Amino acid sequence: MWQEVYEKYGSDEFTVVGIAMDSEGVAPAKKQYDRFGVTFNALVDPNYATRFEYVPWLFFVDEHGVVQGGDWAEKIKTMGKIKPVTEEIRNQWTPEGQRNSLEVLASLVRQHEAAPDDLSIASELASRYITLDRLEEARNLLRPLVKKYDALEIARSDNRSRQIALADAYIQLSRAETEREAQVEASTLAYYVYPTKGYVKQVVRIKGPAYFDNTEDGKMDSKFRSSNIDKLVEERSRWLKSGN
Repeated sequence: MWQEVYEKYGSDEFTVVGIAMDSEGVAPAKKQYDRFGVTFNALVDPNYATRFEYVPWLFFVDEHGVVQGGDWAEKIKTMGKIKPVTEEIRNQWTPEGQRNSLEVLASLVRQHEAAPDDLSIASELASRYITLDRLEEARNLLRPLVKKYDALEIARSDNRSRQIALADAYIQLSRAETEREAQVEASTLAYYVYPTKGYVKQVVRIKGPAYFDNTEDGKMDSKFRSSNIDKLVEERSRWLKSGN
């Protein structure tokens, strides 16, 4: 669908951007983009920085960076010439190639040293380490930190910001782990603490990668995915009722 929209309306004033949430990075997401012949901007969010609570999530952003409500599909059909994206919006983003610069990394290290129990800072620093293939540093940063927090207590609470912060830390830890069992454990806890559809699908993908990327026709095994998602939902419900 979106490839057709892009081919019809794509220009300097309008584009389509796809973001795949996949902690395993570009390779598996690229297989799906290639399978559907995508030519618009196709990105991957291994850090789950977008924090989409369900997928797919579709929205229309105007030239001021404002997410527009209403029938955005109709807006695309009837819109006149759109203004270029403002410099104010461009300046909100880290310049290309600088996200993992030594300067940015050093700044995050200083922030972490000043607030060692801050989950958000630690997760952000760990994501940089992971991108730079410094997995051991990311593990050493996150393993002791997440243990300081009672995952069950936070999951049962109404504190959404703490749930997101701890879930993010567990997702980053799942990316830093090299053993499949440890990856499953960390990503499962991320889902238990903050149960989004994106997280639960990521757990299932880690559990059975062959059912996602290595099937003969390149398609996901929907039966495997659905049955395992249902199982995780039930397991989380029992976990919330348990004492640990």
